[in-house]
Amino acid sequence: MPDIMSTAILRLSYDAFARELDVVFISGRHFRYFNIPASAYRAFVDAPSKAVFFDRQIRDRYACAEIVEKPRQFDPLHYRQSA
Repeated sequence: MPDIMSTAILRLSYDAFARELDVVFISGRHFRYFNIPASAYRAFVDAPSKAVFFDRQIRDRYACAEIVEKPRQFDPLHYRQSA
């Protein structure tokens, strides 16, 4: 996962086999985009402005799903107090 210098995007990751692009925004929202060509991912990483590239080349052009992680719940059966 390359370092991303962006005021809007925190992290990018790409699965070439599945052709899935994960985009995590500074806000914490996480989206997975489907059927992304490797060339589009490389262009995204190389773009001078990640936010502009995302708005023009990714958003509204590819199907996506928001990834929402459930918060962990406290389970007293698995809690072990340290001595």
